[in-house]
Amino acid sequence: MRGNIKSVICGVLVAATVAGCVTACGKKSDGQRDSRRRFSNTVETTAEESKAFKLDIAGTVGDHIIYSDNIYSPGNYTDKEKKDMMRYLEAVDKTLDVDLYVTGCSWVEMDNNWRFYARQVIDGIVVPKVFYATDWDRTEPNIVIVDRRRPCEDKLDKTGIMEPDELFDAAYERAEKHSDDLNDYSRKGIYGRYLLCYDEDKEVIYYAFTINDYSYIYFDAKTGEIIEEYYWNGDIED
Repeated sequence: MRGNIKSVICGVLVAATVAGCVTACGKKSDGQRDSRRRFSNTVETTAEESKAFKLDIAGTVGDHIIYSDNIYSPGNYTDKEKKDMMRYLEAVDKTLDVDLYVTGCSWVEMDNNWRFYARQVIDGIVVPKVFYATDWDRTEPNIVIVDRRRPCEDKLDKTGIMEPDELFDAAYERAEKHSDDLNDYSRKGIYGRYLLCYDEDKEVIYYAFTINDYSYIYFDAKTGEIIEEYYWNGDIED
């Protein structure tokens, strides 16, 4: 499994927690793209656009775990606490027979222990709808499947998957057209994370771009077509 996990960092990838807090406060787009963006690898990506997006994977643990920067949110953990997190995940890794993408964690004061949240990974591709979490009823370090009876067992065909930077230009321009609906755009411009994902229900491999925290654009990873997008600036309407 180690080769698969490392390929997430080095290869064709891939952020998460995957974006998708769809509420009535935002606006869902029609999903159409500019015709000149249909094959975005024919359009040069600018330096600004290439720096706007980063892979939503901070590192790996053992043979089975990759994790997001989000595990360190809200950002006030000490170095000792971060080391404790890694030791916990190292212990969990030894118990796993599936690969996981750890999206976040929290300290449970009453149990004096960590609780981690994760998604399944198949061959370096995250399956966002297959949820895992620490079982509070167990005393030993663990991350187990929740809300489903089984992990996804689909065999994924990675043939023809685009490189993520082929989509940076399209993601940037699409987000710019919706700048009024982006969180903190006036101060920070466009920024975001991306992750290679698989929708088990639709049987589609896609790149999930999280834009300015609350918005997202999903691209079919083989055609580059937008399959879903959502824009919200974070404001709550009465």
